[in-house]
Amino acid sequence: IVLVAQASGEILPMAAYEVDGKIFQTDAHYYFRNWNAGERTVVIYETNKPSKAAVYHWWGYFISIGETIASIVLCIALFQVARSVVSNPIPEVLIAELEGESPRRKPKYDL
Repeated sequence: IVLVAQASGEILPMAAYEVDGKIFQTDAHYYFRNWNAGERTVVIYETNKPSKAAVYHWWGYFISIGETIASIVLCIALFQVARSVVSNPIPEVLIAELEGESPRRKPKYDL
């Protein structure tokens, strides 16, 4: 890992790797992942386009921050839908529940 200073003053970690004598660099900045200069990691790349590469790590490659946020939003949305369905029953079921009756189940087949 090589630490590269940007024009904005921010220091970004870059993974440097060599393919066929040429040195390439790819962005190694991932949320919740801190790198130290000189730290070694595994880089995966396309064999026909070695400039397209990624750091092979579970956070950032397999799971990204965008996927995590989208999953949380989807879970909250599904919870709200389930809650609204359960909290607003149809009047017939509500009356039957208040009277202590359970709705009669219809048989699947009349014998």
